[in-house]
Amino acid sequence: MDEADNRPIREGPPPPPVLDDPPPPYIKEEELPSYPSANYREPAPGPPVPAPAPVLVPAAPSRFPPVFNGYAIDSWNFHLGASLSQKKFRLSVVSISLDTVFVYLHDGLGANDEILGKLVKEDCSSQHYHHVIWLPAVEGLRAEEEPILMHYLQEPRMMNRELYELVVDIGGVEERFQWRPSKGKEVKSVGKHAIGWKLVRMAAQQAGAGGWRKKRSEGFSSRGEEVVAVLALTFCETKKFTFLFLGSGRSGALGETWQTAALLSGVWRWAISGY
Repeated sequence: MDEADNRPIREGPPPPPVLDDPPPPYIKEEELPSYPSANYREPAPGPPVPAPAPVLVPAAPSRFPPVFNGYAIDSWNFHLGASLSQKKFRLSVVSISLDTVFVYLHDGLGANDEILGKLVKEDCSSQHYHHVIWLPAVEGLRAEEEPILMHYLQEPRMMNRELYELVVDIGGVEERFQWRPSKGKEVKSVGKHAIGWKLVRMAAQQAGAGGWRKKRSEGFSSRGEEVVAVLALTFCETKKFTFLFLGSGRSGALGETWQTAALLSGVWRWAISGY
C-alpha cells in the first residue's frame, strides 16, 4: 500500500510455482456443476484452523450469485448471469494500451446503468503504477467512495507466473488476497479443459489442507490457504469465462465490497492475459 496504517495485515508464506501450459483448442460448452440457486444465503463452511486467524464476519445477503458466466456483447462488453436467461450485470472493458486496461461493472445490462465499481490504473509511490478499484458511496454500506489497491508482486523470473495482490478491509482488519494462475481442481470444476486464475485468502490457512495438486483438499492452495474465487476460461463459443465464488467468498462472509473487488480484479486479470 502507499501509506502504512495502524491496522494489522494478515500474511502467509509464499506459494510454490504454478506453471501454465498453452491453452487448448476451442471446444463445445460443457455442462457446469450444479450449485444451490436459492437466495445466496447458504451457510459458511466450518472455520479452518488459521495461521494467523482470519477475521470472521457474519454472512450477509449478496447481490451476486455464487456462479455466473460472461457472455460477450462484443469484444470488450459482456453481460453477466447464471445463464443466458438470467443476465443481471454489464461489464465494460476499456483497453487503452497493452498495460492499461480499465474495467467497469454496471448494475444492469445497459451501458448507462449505475456503476457498482471500476478498476483503473494510477500512479504509485512504491511502484511505477498500481491499479485501484473505486467503489462508489452506497447508503448503508459505504459513506464515501472507497479505494481498494492492487499491486503486481515481483517474483523470480524462473517462477514464470504473474501475481497480483488486493488489500481489502474485512471486519476492520486489512487482509491480503492474491490472484494466481491455476489449472487446479477449483478451475477444473467448470470443465476438464478449463484454465484460469484463483483468488487466495492469505490469512486463512488450514492445517493438512495443502500439498500437491492431486492430493490436497479442494478449495485450498498448496500451502493450505483458502481459495475464495475462481475465474475460468472454458474456451466455449457461447461464453467467454465463468466466475465462481468459493468458501467464505461464496457464503457472503467477506462482504459485498470484497465480492465487487474480486469480480473486477478477476476480469481485469483475464483481460490482460491475451486469452
